[in-house]
Amino acid sequence: MVTKEEIQDFIRAQVDREFFDELGVLIPQTFQKAAKEVEDLLIHTPQEDLRGHLRHSLVQEALAGMKRWNPIIKATDPKGHNYVLLELGKMRVTAVVLPWQKEIRTAKHRNELKTLNESLSSIQMDWIDGLKHTVTEQLIHALVVVHAPPPRFADQSEPVAIMMAVPYFNGKGFHMDCTFEELLQSYSDNQATDPKPIELVKLRDKMRRAEIVEDQIDDEQKTKR
Repeated sequence: MVTKEEIQDFIRAQVDREFFDELGVLIPQTFQKAAKEVEDLLIHTPQEDLRGHLRHSLVQEALAGMKRWNPIIKATDPKGHNYVLLELGKMRVTAVVLPWQKEIRTAKHRNELKTLNESLSSIQMDWIDGLKHTVTEQLIHALVVVHAPPPRFADQSEPVAIMMAVPYFNGKGFHMDCTFEELLQSYSDNQATDPKPIELVKLRDKMRRAEIVEDQIDDEQKTKR
């Protein structure tokens, strides 16, 4: 089993806190801008669809504008949209706006997770590294998940939550998820006492072993039904 603390230790070793501080400011601004633009443009027709598209585009635009971190703009597969990939140390970071009726869930909800991950990977195929990279090339992927409010919420100018999630290499679950606030607090709590983080190869192997165990448990449960 891979603990949340191990993954957070690894993230802190690879990504400067300033990156998350900056992103934590930019993302709410994209929701504010999307809400204002849609209110100005659509008066007589529903705003939900356009607001959703704008949120996605503006979040990717915000990442693309973080020039200090060398963002890479990539096309979705199938083509039609773009998303931004940041390679920070031995991590790959992307961001998605999650529709209000979906959520990051624990490993016991594996069918729902598989469906969620497949829907996200259709937006940006690279976010599950195993789809395009050999084992030796695979980095740890951190997914910034921006939760959108339900369309009937009075306030559409703020995300419900901003989460950080580390997905399984096989796309069937998440090794770790936490709020941005929790992640930033871990930087503060461990500022002077951070131990040497686990190495990429060891962490990656440990994550894969955990995925194999989960698959075996799933198979055993299926045979008992």
